[in-house]
Amino acid sequence: MAMTCKNGTRECDGCMTCQNEEPVLYDFDGDPIYEDETFYLIEGEYVSADNIMDFVDQYKMTARRGEVYG
Repeated sequence: MAMTCKNGTRECDGCMTCQNEEPVLYDFDGDPIYEDETFYLIEGEYVSADNIMDFVDQYKMTARRGEVYG
């Protein structure tokens, strides 16, 4: 089965347009978040789906130091 173009209207022809797009946001770690990517807004921070576990680990470390307030 062939890959579908990001715009969903045709089969991918390798034009790489999808690789040249500008990020819409940046997550807590400075990684880009592109249009149509899943992300979360947690405690005022944008978190990409790819970095959710990194965010959780960082949040836990901050909580252990007593820097998280309810």
